[in-house]
Parts: sequence; structure tokens; C-alpha cells
Amino acid sequence: MSTVGGPDGMTWATALRDLNAALSAAQYGDQVWVAACTYKQPANVDRNSSFILKNGIKMYGGFKGNETILAQRDWRNQKTILSGEIGLPSRKDNLYHVVYGKGLDSTTVLDGVSVMGGYCLDISVPELTTPESCGAGIMLLGDKDILNSKPKLVNCRIFQNTANYGAGICISSTDLSGINLLKYDINPIIENCVIEQNYAEIDGGGIWKLGSMPLHDTFLLPNTRISDNRARQGKGGGICFKEPGNTILRVENCYIGRDSALDGGGIFFTGARGKNNIHVTFIILKTQFIRNHANSISAFSYSDYSYEDNGLLPKNTTVETLLDGCLVEGNFAANGAALAFGKYDGSKHQFTMKNTEFRLHSTTPGLALGFFNTENDINIETCLFTGTLRPIGLYFNAGCHGETNINNCVFKHRGRGAIEVRAAERVRLNTNINNCTFYNNNSPVLDNLCYNSYNNTDTIFHNMHINNSIFEEKSAIWNEIFANGGNDYSTLQYVFNNCIINMKDFKPWFIPLKARNVLYDVDPEFVDPAINDFHLQSCSPAIGKGRNQYALDAGLTEDFDGNPRILFKNVDLGAYEQADSCGISRTDDILFRNPLFTIWPNPSENGHIQWQCHQPGLYPVQISVVKTEGKVMNTTVSALQQSEGTINAASLPEGVYILRFTSKEATWSQKWVR
Repeated sequence: MSTVGGPDGMTWATALRDLNAALSAAQYGDQVWVAACTYKQPANVDRNSSFILKNGIKMYGGFKGNETILAQRDWRNQKTILSGEIGLPSRKDNLYHVVYGKGLDSTTVLDGVSVMGGYCLDISVPELTTPESCGAGIMLLGDKDILNSKPKLVNCRIFQNTANYGAGICISSTDLSGINLLKYDINPIIENCVIEQNYAEIDGGGIWKLGSMPLHDTFLLPNTRISDNRARQGKGGGICFKEPGNTILRVENCYIGRDSALDGGGIFFTGARGKNNIHVTFIILKTQFIRNHANSISAFSYSDYSYEDNGLLPKNTTVETLLDGCLVEGNFAANGAALAFGKYDGSKHQFTMKNTEFRLHSTTPGLALGFFNTENDINIETCLFTGTLRPIGLYFNAGCHGETNINNCVFKHRGRGAIEVRAAERVRLNTNINNCTFYNNNSPVLDNLCYNSYNNTDTIFHNMHINNSIFEEKSAIWNEIFANGGNDYSTLQYVFNNCIINMKDFKPWFIPLKARNVLYDVDPEFVDPAINDFHLQSCSPAIGKGRNQYALDAGLTEDFDGNPRILFKNVDLGAYEQADSCGISRTDDILFRNPLFTIWPNPSENGHIQWQCHQPGLYPVQISVVKTEGKVMNTTVSALQQSEGTINAASLPEGVYILRFTSKEATWSQKWVR
């Protein structure tokens, strides 16, 4: 073991005093323990100097200076800082790279160290990528002697570094010299790190990765915070991937917030110029994208456009994306989306998103999730799109084609509507919406703007199939809720099956619409939309009004809460299944519970109903008899504090009704047969 401190570096008492000397003396397989302190290069050193990582060396920071085992260190509170400061207080004479490593295998570790103060900003020719313009904090390069360079950065903080490209970390498969352009794979692991407050004049404020990585290998980014980084003139305020070729990117349990750039405030990923048949996989799990800023795409951007395409756009790219358990909140784009995917020339995209929430985005025009020029296989399930500003929930534009399935989702307060489709040039689109809830999304809720701006002999085809869903849109009128912008060469229609549409003056015959088993002007009776509680109240008219086959065909086995999707005979409408249907539970324990109210006789032949309240101090102020479709047939209003009484419903025809008892505290319902 090698440690830092005196003459031979074997104990704290004999630790070496020079960190560079300790790193130089270490051999493959050694550990270098670094005491908490701020380490700088000598004042007269050349700016090209760095703390150089050696292959096979594990460097650990955070020691007090008396530890005997690694687990005793406290890297969180005992800071080991590697600084780029040399000479004058001005940062402009600081090190080009505070930490430098080339050709490092997976046995190389930098752990528990802070890296700050690197400066390699050349504003005279900012577009050039040279060794003196990239990687101010950490520069990692591939090398011909290492088949796959894979060093590990763990428990590190990289902050306040400045560069043209990759201010915090630069990861490059070339040496950026302009002479040796041979490419060698490099794919480090960055785990449990903080990368913040780094500034890039062009691309990659936090991380900039240039070039390829080994086929089927994964770029791992677990448990890491990337925040407050900036790419002023370019892309990827947090992370920028440039021409990576075949890539698997796995981001898990991360926070990506308050990063900014012209494009891709959080993460920007671009295709590889001139490369064809590339396979790209994004796996983003339990990650938060919070308040990122950009001119176009604020949180995450993927595009096949390369930086300088010169007619060499990549072709036949296959992209697979999985987002699961993520939060995308408060991101701002001046003209674009929070997350967007755009691809060209025969590219295909398989996109899956589950258990993810979008909320409070501000973009002009506003988009939460956008797809551009893509051949899609899109599956979105159990997601919440909510916000009080302008954004659209889902957006498809300019040549999109393929199949989209949206299941068990909630769209609330989307200022410009929930879903908008714009498409051109021989478009073939099918959008299937199953068991979704739409609430107060203004106009239009669904916007079907397929058009043909290129050749009027081309046929545009798009159907929206909406099944088992609820539209509670009281602020919209008939010609606003479902818009259609097709032309004479378009085949567009809405197909509604087993839905509730509650809005002002709805006239479905004014748009290309087919409807079957649709209830109009019926309140679905949500529990509390103000706090995003779209569960159905007991005895809601949406209970049991769905068709099971639509849910089964969509593969729905669970509702938004993860409960069984079909509890009783028929599936409920909307994103949630009501577990206790009108006082009749699917479990036997209801027989042993004391109900709030008792009604008798049930059934009643003469239409007179006796009722009694069993909870002291609970008195109904209103009792309503309601048809199962939601229409109120009889209402009794009482200001008296009565705990029992009689209802005369003899004038009602025979059938099944719901008795709804409303108090100041709650509402309770029970089925009643006349």
C-alpha cells in the first residue's frame, strides 16, 4: 500500500509530502491515500501540468491522517481538493487540466476527491477542439494499449471549472491534437458524484464525451448530481455526447437540474456524422430533470443531426429508450420541449415510458415530450402530465409515423392541450389511448393536425382510437376539445369507445368522429382534482362502464396505482380502478364492517326508502337519487340535524339507482333497486 505523507509513503508517520511524487512512485495495484487538504501544483509550474492518474492505481481522498483501514475515512466532511490554481489569483493562468488520465483500465479509481479551478477557455477561436480547450477539471483519453479504457470516478465533486468543451469532465476517444486522430474506446464509470457549477463556452458544461465506445458496453451514471452547469453557445449544459456511435447510456437515481445550454440544457445526444446502422439505447431510471433551461430542448435532447453534417447525416439508426420512475419538472425552453427525439433517413425509435411525471414546464410553443421526423413504436403507461402554464403534453411533428399507445395516463391543466399531432409526407399514424383521464386541458385537448404541405397527391392517414377514457373539460366548447386540421388528401378520424365526455355544448358530429357507448355531459366524480386525486368516488358513473376487451388488448393488467385493472365484472373508465364499488366490496370483510348509513327495504317495491345514519354527529344535508349513468333524479335538501328519515321515490321507474348521502364532511353512496 502507498499512502501520502513522509519519506517512503508506507505509513502516515512517513507519508510523502508531494502528491505528484506519490502518484509517480505508485505501482500497478497500489492504493494512494490522500489526507484532507487543498493540493496545488507549484507556483512556477507550466499550465500543461496536471495530477496524472496512473493505470491500475486507486487514489482515495478524505483521510484525517490516522486511519488504518479504508472504511475509517470521511470523504464527505474531510475534503481532499485538487485545485487548478497556480501563480496569480486570476483563473486565466490556471491549469488546463487539473486531473489527466490516458489509457486507464477498470482497476484505476479516483474516489472521494474534489476537483476545481481548471481553466482552458480560448474565446479567440472557440470552435476549435484542442488539448488546451477541453477538460478543465478532468481529461480522460483512450489509448491504443488499452482495448477499453474504463476508469472509475466515485464519490467525487467536480466544480467551478471552465473550458470551451467539457468544462467538468472531457472524455475523448482521440487525443484532440489534430495530428493523431486514431480513435480508441473509452467508457468511464461515474458513480455517486457531484458535477456542478462548471462553465463551457461551447458544449458540455458538466461532461463532454467525444467519439465511440465498445459495442454493447454501457456508459454508467448512477447516483450522481449534475447541476448548475452551463454550455453558453452550444449543447448539453449538463452532459453532451458528440458522435458516439453505438452507445448504451444508463442513468439511474440521478438529479439533473438547473443546467443550461442553447440546446439540451440537461443532456444532449447527437448522432455520428457519416455513420450508418448505429444502435443507441437510453435507460433512464428514477432520475429527476428539474428546472433545466435551453433555447430549444431543456431536459433531454436526442437528434441524428450531427454538428457539421455536410450531407453526411447518419442513416438507419435504431434507438431504444426506456424512462421509468422519473420526474421532469419546471424545465424551460424558449421554443421547444422538455424531452425531444428527432431522427432522420430511415431511423427507427422504440420508446417506452412508465411511472413518470411531467409538470410545470414553460416553453413557447410548449411541449413536455416531443417526437420529430420519427418512425415510432411508442408505449407510454402510468404517467402524469400536469401543469398550469402553456405546454402540450405529447407532440408529434413533421413526418412522424408508426404506432403510439398511451395507457393509464392522466393529463391535467395542459395549457395548449394534451396531445397534438402534426405530420406531413405520406404519413401513417395510429394513436391508441386506453383508460386515460383528461382534466381541464383547455383547447384543444386532442389536436389532430395532419396536413400535406409538399405534394397533394400524397395521402395522410391518422386515426386516434380512444377507449375507456374520461374527458372532464368544462372550460372547452365542442369545436375546441377535438380539433382537426386535415385537408382533402387526408384520412383523419377520432374513434371513441366507452368514454365519458363532459364539456360545454358538445356536438360530436362536427368533426370526423365515431362514438360508441359514450356518455355526454356526465360528471365522472373524481375525488379531488385540485390535488391530482383522480380516483373515482364511490358510485361514480365511470365505474364499470368500460369494455374489458380494450384493456386486455392493450395489455393492461394494473391501473395507475398498481392495483388489478379489472376488479369487478367490467373495467372502470379512466386511469384508476375503484376498489369499493358503491358500497359493495370485492372482499368478504365488508360483511363485518359497520356501514355509515343503512337503507331498507332494498329492493323496494313501493319506492319508499328508510335510512339511518350510524355515526354520531354525522348528518346528511343532501340526499340524492341518481341513475347509474350519473343523472340526478331526485334530491332532498335538509338543514335539520336528522340521523334517520324516509325518502319517497315512488315516481321513479323500476331500475338500479344510487343513493348519495352528502354531509359537510364527506359523501357516501349505496346502490338501491326500485
